[in-house]
Amino acid sequence: LHPDDRSRVEAVLEHLLEDPSPYVVEARVIRPDGQIRTLLGRGEGVRDQSGAVVRAVGTMQDVTDVHRIQEEAARLASIVEFSHDGIISVTIDGVVVDWNAGAQRLFGYSGSEIIGQDQSCLLPSEIPDEWSRLRQRLADGSAITDHETVRVHRDGLPIPVALTISPIRDDAGTVTGASVIVRDITERKRLEQELIRQALHDPLTGLANRT
Repeated sequence: LHPDDRSRVEAVLEHLLEDPSPYVVEARVIRPDGQIRTLLGRGEGVRDQSGAVVRAVGTMQDVTDVHRIQEEAARLASIVEFSHDGIISVTIDGVVVDWNAGAQRLFGYSGSEIIGQDQSCLLPSEIPDEWSRLRQRLADGSAITDHETVRVHRDGLPIPVALTISPIRDDAGTVTGASVIVRDITERKRLEQELIRQALHDPLTGLANRT
């Protein structure tokens, strides 16, 4: 047993001498090679004819990998939830199935308002069929990186964005949806325009005379 878990396991076993009811205990063990594994024990005490608890029977299950997966999932969930970027999951038809806090800050819709709705409400009227084109690329298994476009805030204001879209596949390998990272590039676009404006009006470049 790992030294930090020994007293807890001993307490369970001491209690078992008085009450042989089923127990559940989880503890780390140190293998001879130094590797630490986490085991989940389930069992119950067995009494002899006099009523004394003489042994315990049960199972030990190695749950180390389960814990690792749970911790990784929690870490990824935290990254998604607290990311400044909007992170959205949609079906292949464009229906929103997941919506993080970054997406809410970016577009103004809460998760309860937008989940289950078609994401076309985020598209400006001049490019209503954009998702159809992107969907075809996703269906072919292609990821889409840094696709610059425009989306619409809940209040109607356009937002320049860059999209990174990854296909989501089912167990058979069929593309059933997409994970979309939406980055607000308003400031980047503003700086680009400012640099262009300065270049056009800087006599050292000669561009002002050419125009």
